[in-house]
Amino acid sequence: MIIWYALTIVVLYIFICFIASSLKYDEKTKKDLILSLSIFYNVFWGFADMIVIPAIYGFLTNRPNGSAYEVP
Repeated sequence: MIIWYALTIVVLYIFICFIASSLKYDEKTKKDLILSLSIFYNVFWGFADMIVIPAIYGFLTNRPNGSAYEVP
């Protein structure tokens, strides 16, 4: 389920960038808009990775409380 959320966010980001680049702005405004979208996207995934990657790891290894917890 988490993977579908991640893929949806990536596809949505690509769609927004295509729409933002097709708008009729001058080059400086378009460059600033794409740059701000890129910064927002990278900050979002920087924080999301702290939650998503451990959640996927815990699901795949069947260790819901982390790697120090052994499932009997």
